[in-house]
This record gives sequence, C-alpha cells and structure tokens, in this order.
Amino acid sequence: MPFYDKNKSRIKMVVLTKNGYPNQTVYSPVDQNEKPDKFIMQGMLRRWKEKDIIKIAQVIQFYDNITNNLIEKVVPK
Repeated sequence: MPFYDKNKSRIKMVVLTKNGYPNQTVYSPVDQNEKPDKFIMQGMLRRWKEKDIIKIAQVIQFYDNITNNLIEKVVPK
C-alpha cells in the first residue's frame, strides 16, 4: 500500500505560496484515514514545517479529499 494516494487519502493539504512560486498539494498518509482530522493535520503540518517551502507559504488549506470541503485554513508564522 502506498504511503499516500490521491484517491485514497482522506485529507488534502494545499500550500499556497508567494507569487512566482508554484503551489503544492500533498495528501495525508493512507494508514491514518481512521484517525481524527486534527491528528492528521497536525502531523502533516509538523512534517512540512521542516521543509524550505514553509518559508514561501502564505496560506495552508486542509480539505476533505472526498467532498472537497475546506476543513481548516492556517497562516504560517
């Protein structure tokens, strides 16, 4: 089973970046689909705070990958 899958992951994280940089979309780990949304989102944020893209991120949005409804929006510090 893949770590994450565009069609099977429960949460989608969209990183909206500053002008001139490409936005990025990542998906939650498939093996965490049964865990609470907050737990999954905190883990995704923790992993992304270690990457350089966080320096150019303006907004991070979390969506339910099935319904495409916005769950939460975070403005990085």
